[in-house]
Amino acid sequence: MTKATIKNKKGISIPIVMAVAVILLVIGGVILSVASGNLGTSNQEKSNKQAYFIAKSSMKVIDRSIRNGEMGEHIKNMVLTDLINSGNTSVNKNWGPFISSVSLSGKGLDNFEADDMSITFKSSSQATSGSGSNLQSATVTINDMKVSFKSLYNERESYRVTATYSYTGYANIQNGVRTWGTETWTLVNIK
Repeated sequence: MTKATIKNKKGISIPIVMAVAVILLVIGGVILSVASGNLGTSNQEKSNKQAYFIAKSSMKVIDRSIRNGEMGEHIKNMVLTDLINSGNTSVNKNWGPFISSVSLSGKGLDNFEADDMSITFKSSSQATSGSGSNLQSATVTINDMKVSFKSLYNERESYRVTATYSYTGYANIQNGVRTWGTETWTLVNIK
């Protein structure tokens, strides 16, 4: 009987080892699953942050173009041209939305794009000297100008930026040449 008892004790160790192995495999699988989920969350968070930073950087470029560049000049001149075409006064006119797509290029920007960009604003303008095609000077006011776009990374992660501006300025026109003086672009809000 001692040999049969010993054989029975040896046989019980195999199921115990297998049970422990199964428990360790389950624990390892859970740990691997949690680690994989954390990695996915981390990558998603990284992509969202990249979309956020590209959106903020893009907004800086747009801000420069509004305050000192082509975009601001174009908008001011649209309002002034409207005043010339409409006569003495153009009050509370709604403009937009103007829809545009922006492509980004350069090192590290391959997976980024700015999409769904729109510009809307309200304007008031008043002739101070002359009128119509003989306009010599005018005041121009732009209120509640919203510039909005969505920064996309890998066509999935996105971040929307909306900036609100106001503008007041004074235009002189001599021999068809427009010069702007006493003007101020103000960034009212950005989110």
